[in-house]
Amino acid sequence: MIMYTSVKDFLTDWKFETENTENLFANLTDSSLNQRIYSEGRTLARLAHHLALTTAEMLNRMGGNLNQPEESALVPQTAKELQHILKQTNKASFEELKKWNDDMLHQEVPMYGEPW
Repeated sequence: MIMYTSVKDFLTDWKFETENTENLFANLTDSSLNQRIYSEGRTLARLAHHLALTTAEMLNRMGGNLNQPEESALVPQTAKELQHILKQTNKASFEELKKWNDDMLHQEVPMYGEPW
């Protein structure tokens, strides 16, 4: 199933979603970063770090060439650092996505052992 038929439409949604995520990250505080949703779960810092890096990681799996930290990198301990990483990743990802063409939206790509 194809969700988008044009890169232009995808980028419009991408911009909206990344702006909302950046707004969410702007509400993080240093004191909130150690909070867990449940006792065995990730800290808010770890979850935010994962969200900040995963886009670049996925684009690289699809043939992109984004120079981003590995998810195994140390989790930043300040909200400002996490906000900065997210903005960098969003900017680099947007630039990578602008290189796409509409035909690429019809291609399946291997992702985590499955075709996406």
